Amino acid sequence: GRLHDGVFRPFNIALPPAESRQDTNTAHGNMDFVSGSPALSAEALDELLAHEKRSANTAFVIASEVHLDSPEVRSSLRSLFSGCVQMPEPPALFVFMGEFSARPFGEFEGQCSSKEFAEHF
Repeated sequence: GRLHDGVFRPFNIALPPAESRQDTNTAHGNMDFVSGSPALSAEALDELLAHEKRSANTAFVIASEVHLDSPEVRSSLRSLFSGCVQMPEPPALFVFMGEFSARPFGEFEGQCSSKEFAEHF
């Protein structure tokens, strides 16, 4: 990549090649990447594998830039949640990230004040 007008512009962005769980466990000794503990016991690993099999159809919803100050977004969220309630197995996890307001948060003119921001929750 190169730096152009103060912005780094990569030539290519790529992910590492996919590898099997067995290859990862061999390379990292059954490390628990979530808690950071050095290794999982055989019993704990078996328990996690059983949980994974039971959860094969589990869904997650990940959404970014959910602007709560937008009536259209709030309407879409109502539709999303209404649909999820009617599902035989609703998503197990919702992740909302990014900005929650179309305008910057702050107390200056043109910004979303803390009072206004709180009204959207």
